[in-house]
Amino acid sequence: MKVLITYACAGTGHRRAAEAIFNYLSLNYKEFDVKIVDVLDYTNSLFKKIYSQGYTFLVSRLPLLWSIAYQVSYSSTLRALNRNINYILSRLNTKKFEQFILNYNPDIIVTTHFLPCEVAAFLKAKRKINSKLICIITDFNVHPLWIIKGVDQYFVAFNLTKEELFKAGIPPQIIKVSGIPIDMKFSRRIDKNSLYNKFGLKKGQFTLLVITSGFGLGPIEKIVGLLQKDTQMLVVCGNNNYLYRRLLNKGYNSVKIFGFVDNIDELMSVSDLVITKPGGLTISECLAMGLPMIFISAIYGQETKNAKILESYGAGVSPSDLITLKELALSYKNNPGRLNALRERIDKIKTPYAAREISEWFLQKSY
Repeated sequence: MKVLITYACAGTGHRRAAEAIFNYLSLNYKEFDVKIVDVLDYTNSLFKKIYSQGYTFLVSRLPLLWSIAYQVSYSSTLRALNRNINYILSRLNTKKFEQFILNYNPDIIVTTHFLPCEVAAFLKAKRKINSKLICIITDFNVHPLWIIKGVDQYFVAFNLTKEELFKAGIPPQIIKVSGIPIDMKFSRRIDKNSLYNKFGLKKGQFTLLVITSGFGLGPIEKIVGLLQKDTQMLVVCGNNNYLYRRLLNKGYNSVKIFGFVDNIDELMSVSDLVITKPGGLTISECLAMGLPMIFISAIYGQETKNAKILESYGAGVSPSDLITLKELALSYKNNPGRLNALRERIDKIKTPYAAREISEWFLQKSY
């Protein structure tokens, strides 16, 4: 069986979700021919740069412009026009990807972004392929661009997400609530005592994790300054070397500073609370680890909607300012019962095995 897993690297979440499926299949179905590709690698260099780097530039440097663009893309009155423009751009810039699909001719195509999903749906509509098309939505809400005719099965995070798809005209029988796929390492048990020693942490002391994307976005330095005297902190700066050096130079005894890390699961496992941006994958990883969340620096659109949905489930909170954030964090520290109540609500909605469940489900359906 040939399985193509494809995404678009606009942010890291789509890639991480795709890799979670790829890693599970590669480990458990070695007899399958499984490939994972970024659709943008099969487009021209200008389109790839605009699509991947343009998003990061807008949300970090021109957030107002991004919010306007998002509102336009979400507008019901402009939906048909947006769809047509997106369709034309997709057709013009994904010819190489279309040819790749035709040459590989997979039995199953798994997409974690709407761009490759739309390309595959186009080829199906033209009867050039007969692949089963799977679409995994990597946020907790549904942007109109995810509504694509020709998808055989949608996988979504919550019942609320399913309801949104249904209202948009997707038949309920092809929508399955599975959770967003994350790496299986977030479901394993880790010896916390060894991690306390590894990171130089004091066992039994309230530990706060701060991480806001691979670019180290948000008021991290201010947050550290506000809370470093009252908690021990793990701070992930990602690729923001400037922030990393500034925090190191502060010389805070209770703060452990990290750059880019590949063991975020270990950091989560020894933390009592996380301050983070509400990206779909990050939220799913925190839920899997049973880690209560305080949301900051949400990108307008998908992330602000994610935060509201998680708040509706009682699994996270978005303070209005940094003083309120400090008060919230310390209230959780000083009231363990309140923190445990959050954990109990998280236990009811977490889906740590989504990658396994999605893979096993559609593979069974394919035989």
